[in-house]
This record gives sequence, C-alpha cells and structure tokens, in this order.
Amino acid sequence: MKIKYLTTKLNLIKGGGANHAIDLMVRSLMQNGHEVKMITAFSKSNAFENLPYLVLEENMASSHPRKNIPEIVAILKKYEEDTDVYILDAHFFMWGAAFYKKTGGKSKVIAYIFSFLESMNLFSEAGRPMNFTRKVGLFIQRLWEIFIAKKNLKFIDWFIYQSPVNILPFKKFGLPNEKSTMICPFVEVHPEAGSPNVEFRLLFVGRFVLYKGVETLVRAMKLLPKEIKLDLVGDGEEEANLRKIADDRVTFHGFKNRNELGVFYKNASLLVHPTLDPEPFGLTIVEGMNFGLPSISSEGSGSAWVSGESGLTFKAGDAKDLSSKILMIYNDPALQKSLREKAIERVKYFDYKNWLPKLEEVLKKI
Repeated sequence: MKIKYLTTKLNLIKGGGANHAIDLMVRSLMQNGHEVKMITAFSKSNAFENLPYLVLEENMASSHPRKNIPEIVAILKKYEEDTDVYILDAHFFMWGAAFYKKTGGKSKVIAYIFSFLESMNLFSEAGRPMNFTRKVGLFIQRLWEIFIAKKNLKFIDWFIYQSPVNILPFKKFGLPNEKSTMICPFVEVHPEAGSPNVEFRLLFVGRFVLYKGVETLVRAMKLLPKEIKLDLVGDGEEEANLRKIADDRVTFHGFKNRNELGVFYKNASLLVHPTLDPEPFGLTIVEGMNFGLPSISSEGSGSAWVSGESGLTFKAGDAKDLSSKILMIYNDPALQKSLREKAIERVKYFDYKNWLPKLEEVLKKI
C-alpha cells in the first residue's frame, strides 16, 4: 500500500517525542511492506539525517486552521495519484482533509488525533495567555467548527485516538464513533531496572513553557526537605523565570538528545510531569517507565493514564499538593519499590509492536 504521512515538521535532532513516534511509525509500516513517504508542511523547521524514507518538503504560508484549508487541499491533490492512504496529524490538517474528501479527493484519509482543538479550551487555556483578542478568535473558531466545518468530518475515512484522554472530548464534539480506533504513539520498549542514586532525585524532562507547569514543581521544592534534589532537563522561554525562583538544589542541565536521556532516567528516584494542560499522552512517562521510574502527574492528564498504578497524581498547579505526594513516596521505601515494579510491567503495554497490528487492521478496513 502507498502511504503518505502528513505532518507539520520532522525534527529528530531537538524535536519532542512526537517526532520520534512518527518516525518509528513510518519505519514500522515500511518493514511491513508498505511504500511510505512523509510530507512536512512547514519544512523550514525540519532537522534529520540518514532516513530510510523520503521526506517531501512543502512550505505552507498559513498556520491558521480556517485560512490554510486551500493549501492543505492542494498538497493532498498534488500527491493523490501516488497515494492510497494519507495519515495526517488531525488537529492541524483535519479540516482541510475533510474538504479534500468532500470535493472528490481520491485517496483514503486517516486522521490521527494526538492533541486537542484549541477552541475546546475556549476561555480557560491552562498556562497560556488569554487576552480579549484571543478569546474572540477562539469563540469565532468554535462557532465555525460546530456549525460549518464539523459536518464535513463524516467524509474522513477513519479516526485514530492516541489515548482515552482525547477520545471523550472529540466524541462529545461529534466525531463518528463507528469509525475510530485507539492506537498509542509508537515507542520502543525495553524494560530494565534503573539504579537510582542514594540521593532522592526528582526529574523533569521537557520544554520550559508555561503550560508544562515546571514552575509548580520548582515552587514545590521549597516545601520539601533539603535532602531532595531536582534535575531539570530541557530548555525554553521560561528558563530565566525558573532560575530566579530555584534554589541550589535545582540543577539545570539544558537540552539533551534522546541518547543522553537514559542516564537521567536511570539515576532518578521519581519523574514529575506537572502540566497545567491535560495533554492527551505522556511520552516521557513511557521513557521513564522503561527504567522502572515511577512518576507523579497532574490529575486527569494523559500522563496520569499512561503511568496507571505506577504513579501518583496531584492537583494541577498546586505546589503544596505536589509536595505532599512527593513526600508520600520519599518517606515510604516500600511504596517506592512497589511503584518501580509496576512501572516495569505497565510499560510493556505501550510497546509499538502491540499497536502496529491495530494500525494494519485500520488500513484493511478502509
């Protein structure tokens, strides 16, 4: 089958885990005998080398979800004669793909939903500035989605959700239940017991942006015993602010590539994912569980679902509640041991080899 994966960019150098999950999906489909190519819509942000598949680089002018529909349709039309199925990042390309199908597009379309629509948050975007102009813009976008664009979604051939956390809001929105499947992001799983330091070390891995909630974690440190240390791995616009409020128990390690992360997961006692936004998944949680690393995540988040019984949850944005959950684990070696054992078992569920057959089933259905 000739498959094209349409995404915004492919950055395998400094990009987040989603870039690597997409890359692994493409490679896996190729190993199963499919002819797969990737299309990147904003190719100036690409960064990769030595790929076994071709990347078709496009440069769309607009990132606006209504204004870019003609550009998306043009890209899908451009490659349809050489494409049986498009798999696309649904939150960005879904509306254009639906119009492409409605107007006679020949190729099948699978919408892979791994995020939320911006308008679903409307007037309360956690950790993101929400001024009057943005409120009006999101309100207009929501009206357009509900009363104009949503009816076209019936033309899309299949929907894939990456976790139960993003299934519910989209089904409430009205996506068709009868043609949807849950398939987790593709990650390689290799469970092995970590060897944490004698010191109790907390770990955060990710971007330093408001909605990631790193400030909550840094403030929680002020409520914890001096014996507890914190390693922050990443960079971003909030770093200067975080450095101002952090004490000398917090170490900023900067950005690390995937090959360098293993040592941090191995040496950590507890991974903290304090996002203010629910986020539908938590790839860093899976990476940590590979080393038997337990976690604490925000209530109701994808990370909390990913960790399952191998982690605890706290109220998003509440440094006091977060510190109490950290202390619960810190003061209970038996709980630490139990959570580590559960992490090693839980991570096996997310092995991409469990999800590749489900993707093949979808390809056969459509």
